[in-house]
Amino acid sequence: MIYGRDDELEALDALLAAAREGRGGTLVLRGEPGIGKTTLLQWAAKRAPELTVVSATGVAAESELLFAGLQQLLTPLDCSALPEPLGCSTAQCTDLVLYTAVLRLLRSSGPLLVLVDDLQWWDRASAAAIAFCARRVADVPVAVVLATDGPALDLPELALSGLSQASAEPLFDALGVPAVRRPALLTATGGNPLALIECADRFPDVVSLPDRLRAAFTARVPVAALPFLEIVAADGTSRSDVHAGAALRLGVEPQPAAIDHPLVASAIYQGIRDPRAVHRAIADELSARGDAHRALWHRALAASGPDEDLAAALEAAAANASRCGGLATAADLLRRAAALSEPSTRDRRLAAAGYSAWKSGQPALARSVTAAVADLGALDRLRGLIALSDDDQRSAHDHLLRAARCGPPEEAVGLLFMAVAAALHADISTSPALAQLSEVGQDLGFAAFTDHLARLHDGMTDADPWRLHATAPPALQRSDVHQWLWPLVIARYSGSPRAALQFGLEARTSFSTNGMQAVLAFPDLWLAELEHELGQWTSAFSRAAEGLRSARETGQRARAADFHAVLALTAPTEELCREHATAALALAIPLHNRLAAAKATWALGQLALATGDNTTALAHLASIAEPASPTGHTLVSRWSAADLVEAHVRTGTPAGHVTLPPATTPLMRSRHHRARALLTGTPDHFTAAGSAAFPDHPHEQARAALLHGEWLRRNKHQAHPQLKLAHDLFTHLGATHWTRAAALQLRPATGSTSELTPQELSVARLAARGLTNKEIGARLFLSPRTVGHHLYKIFPKLGVATRSQLRELDL
Repeated sequence: MIYGRDDELEALDALLAAAREGRGGTLVLRGEPGIGKTTLLQWAAKRAPELTVVSATGVAAESELLFAGLQQLLTPLDCSALPEPLGCSTAQCTDLVLYTAVLRLLRSSGPLLVLVDDLQWWDRASAAAIAFCARRVADVPVAVVLATDGPALDLPELALSGLSQASAEPLFDALGVPAVRRPALLTATGGNPLALIECADRFPDVVSLPDRLRAAFTARVPVAALPFLEIVAADGTSRSDVHAGAALRLGVEPQPAAIDHPLVASAIYQGIRDPRAVHRAIADELSARGDAHRALWHRALAASGPDEDLAAALEAAAANASRCGGLATAADLLRRAAALSEPSTRDRRLAAAGYSAWKSGQPALARSVTAAVADLGALDRLRGLIALSDDDQRSAHDHLLRAARCGPPEEAVGLLFMAVAAALHADISTSPALAQLSEVGQDLGFAAFTDHLARLHDGMTDADPWRLHATAPPALQRSDVHQWLWPLVIARYSGSPRAALQFGLEARTSFSTNGMQAVLAFPDLWLAELEHELGQWTSAFSRAAEGLRSARETGQRARAADFHAVLALTAPTEELCREHATAALALAIPLHNRLAAAKATWALGQLALATGDNTTALAHLASIAEPASPTGHTLVSRWSAADLVEAHVRTGTPAGHVTLPPATTPLMRSRHHRARALLTGTPDHFTAAGSAAFPDHPHEQARAALLHGEWLRRNKHQAHPQLKLAHDLFTHLGATHWTRAAALQLRPATGSTSELTPQELSVARLAARGLTNKEIGARLFLSPRTVGHHLYKIFPKLGVATRSQLRELDL
């Protein structure tokens, strides 16, 4: 019988029902030990006879063993296609490749119910893999239920709290607890169901809750069996032969008793009197049976002081874990190796642990490891890398500059490249990083690359990414990551976005095999931006959404801000645009990620222009061009200059001070001509803007056509072809707010002034002359609110949608 969990049972039932109908989903059950998570998992398994059920339970002793959790979970399935050590494939892989392989296995095994208890005790690599998969099963019959009291997973979750007095009453009745003791027992246990059951017959002779629970769990074990079960709990597997052999080595008699609950194992393990001796015996037994990998970890747990040989073996195991895609596990192995190292090697291993933690998307762990690193160069390197993805972009730039001065030239060029990226995001000068790169990279053959990077700000580079990749210096070619990143970022700002996109897609494929989670965000971001520029808005939005999920999974707040900004620019609805722009600004401004903040503000400015809120548009767009503004950015101000000119023109404010965008690429030429057309009223500039945008930039072409059509209408020319072109292009892009703006312009002004009352006609004439509601009210002795009410009735009578369209009518 399950007490007080009606909401949780309903949620699980809904998840299982969806899986039966072909729709997957995930639910995290979060709560303290004993709160009922295991009971709910067991209930779910019994409720799903038509689903294949795979389950696993986290074990504290295995929390550092590479893929121990996945091995336990996937054993019932055909894992032959998975990479080693999970399957038979011997190909090297990254964490992303392995995660994708596990996902493919789960998706192909449905209908499936995946149950994981005590996820917090899984090894990091397995936990990261199952979280990755859990976010990607919505379209297949796979239900995932994870129970944990560990860190948040950015997945749908139910927080299990203690039972209330009302829901605990039936349990008290079943336990026979006297009514007079019930309130005190409930308070002392916090309503924890397992604590209530275990402590009911001993209350009030109990200690504080954690100790009481531990004592209660241990009390479930026969005293005579406890020494043997300490071995079982320390090993965390069901290998009775290993347990029996270790027991003989310790002089303990094997027992038939078993551990019937994960919390019993935790309680026993925490109470072991000499854990090092137990782990040493298990290690010796595993070694005797040829299981060197597991034996190594138990030897590490048994070590009491520096052991350089053991530390070196752990370091080698970490290198192997990295090659197999277990970067998170590698970080843990290196941390343990550092703890067992002599002072001469400790810093190097700590720095390597921090680097692995950063690469695997664990900035918090990387920071904690970094705090113990004494080498200043290594410290700056780690802090710079962490900050680049998850912290202040100016700080990242400074740390990376200093780290480059301390490291060898081949490493320094990579750090300086990332320092340039940080400078671009923070909108600070790239000159220090480029000057240092020019000096350090001269002898390594980086002169051409440095020159291209120097011209990014001006949009003057026009390099072929394939040629850059083919002629890259040997130092660059030796890096699986940077040999793709450098040409891609240079091409991203060039005048050939289609070539850059094709190169980027190839690079992305390579990254899936050779890259790492922390760096993968950059190519995904640039690809989404290129798709946006090329009019592939649906694909850009989808890629940015996936990038945002990945950035959240890997703890990269700075990249999450970047992806939110792209999502705001490509959002198909006004609501999504505002939602993502707001999220981008909330993340970007504290991190001095001015690039993301400016892009998000640009998205809001364009939205305001599309919806006719020109005053708001002017405020947003002007802030991008303001150097002192937290949303100001030099590069984005050039990209958005034509929009700023439009906002000034529509609000009737001077625009002569706006610096027009340089006509360095087809896209920028189109924006330049669009701005000139608005300032001069010369239709040839509208035509030139559309021509420059065709065929690679349909959104820019549509913007030019819409403005051209408006100009033609105002000047009594045939506007329909231009407005229709704009409407069709916006519709194809999925830019609904711009589509509506074009549709409003296409609506014929078919109404007649004969339908207006004399007062409405007077209001319409004054509004057509550009007077505000307040000014109209002053002339007609009406309140501004009444003027607005009249206009609300006038627009449909005349077949117009905006005040500007009134000027086109003969009133």
